[in-house]
Amino acid sequence: MPSKSKTVGNRGEAIAEEFLRKKNYEILAKQYRFRNGEIDIVAKTGGILVFVEVKTVDLTYASESPFGEPETWLTVTKQKFLRKSAEHYLWKNKIGEIDCRFDLIAIRIYSDHEDINHIENAFWM
Repeated sequence: MPSKSKTVGNRGEAIAEEFLRKKNYEILAKQYRFRNGEIDIVAKTGGILVFVEVKTVDLTYASESPFGEPETWLTVTKQKFLRKSAEHYLWKNKIGEIDCRFDLIAIRIYSDHEDINHIENAFWM
């Protein structure tokens, strides 16, 4: 049985995927893994390749997260792993010159709704 954090993370990624599709993003890959890194979602919009990190907190039974806001969870170390994974994705898929960016989607799950904060260009490649 998956851990609670893995279950919440998977739910957040599904919410983020649906959110991006509604914004007409084309989903190219999900949970793309390379060594110690994983890109939650690889998408394309308007000729831009977008590597998306999803951070989710379940506030169904709490008024606030004990770990702070999900927008603050994207550490410098995590950014490094995302960059390496993105470089590998580009190499493996033989993608040459294309504009790329890293987005962060922070999701708060409440008992009756979700709050989604999409931050484009969350950090630099």
